[in-house]
Amino acid sequence: IRIASYSPDEVRKVFSTEGATKKEEIAKVIARQFPELAVRLPKPRKYEGDPEDYRSSIFDAVALAVAYLRLTKS
Repeated sequence: IRIASYSPDEVRKVFSTEGATKKEEIAKVIARQFPELAVRLPKPRKYEGDPEDYRSSIFDAVALAVAYLRLTKS
């Protein structure tokens, strides 16, 4: 079994080519690429200390998968 490990900075770097460096921005890019996820896009947090929406983990997982696919192709 092959194992790959990517830091949050590496994932952000993959999406920075599309102008997305924050989690909310990356989630919006993913929602555009995968329209079926758009209905699950969490609303932006109003304050820095607000808890993250539970649906954010969906977009974290997809961001990691997209990063893996993009980084292994090059």
